[in-house]
Parts: sequence; C-alpha cells; structure tokens
Amino acid sequence: MPGKKPKERQRYMLRVNDTLVEVTRAVYLAWYQAGRKERYQVEKMQRHGVCSMEELQEKGYDCSFSVVSPEEIVIRLSEIRELEKALGYLTKEDAELITLLFFETLTISYQQREDTRNFSATHSCGGNPVKT
Repeated sequence: MPGKKPKERQRYMLRVNDTLVEVTRAVYLAWYQAGRKERYQVEKMQRHGVCSMEELQEKGYDCSFSVVSPEEIVIRLSEIRELEKALGYLTKEDAELITLLFFETLTISYQQREDTRNFSATHSCGGNPVKT
C-alpha cells in the first residue's frame, strides 16, 4: 500500500530452505514487495478470468502450438512460388481447383453422376458449398 511504511526493526530475517538468514532492511522489503506483486498479478488474473495454459490443458483444451522457424517459412514460401508457377501450365478450371484446395483451405467431395464428375468444395471451417 502506498504511503504505509513498515515499522523499523533491529533485525530482518528471511527463511531460505528452512534456514533463517539475517538480511538488511532493503533486501527484506524487496523480498516481500516482490512476493506481494506476484500475488497481486494472480489476483488480477483471477478477477478478469485469465487462466494459464496448464489450467486449460487440465480442463481438456488443446493448447499445443508450434513455432515455425525462419528456415521453414522460407522453404514454404519457395514451395508456394513453385506451385504458383506450375499453375500457369494447367487449364483454368484445374488451376482454380488447385487454388481453392491449397490456398483457400477447401475440402472436396466427389459425387459420381453417370459419365460426369460433379465436384463440390466446402470451406474446412464449415462454410457454404462452392460449386466448381
């Protein structure tokens, strides 16, 4: 609390690994102020409904995420450039289908109808079907 000054003592003791250690007043105050700041942050997170990744995993949520290295990003971008160049050699319909599948994250379901194929693509996030 700002403005409230702790009482002066003759000796200041901290418990370290079950041993009492005598310290200066400045070390004593810094030790307990840091502990109070940490408790304040925890209380603040609880008030605002923030929880840790560990708590989410305990509740059954998948919190895994991967960090992509700069090398992987460069490789992926070069693969995309090669694919875009190769799309130029395809027919317009095939190129559009490849673009929808790989760049627009669509899924495809095949429906055989007599001699013709009817492709219906749908967004993987549950969007509306898009006829191609």
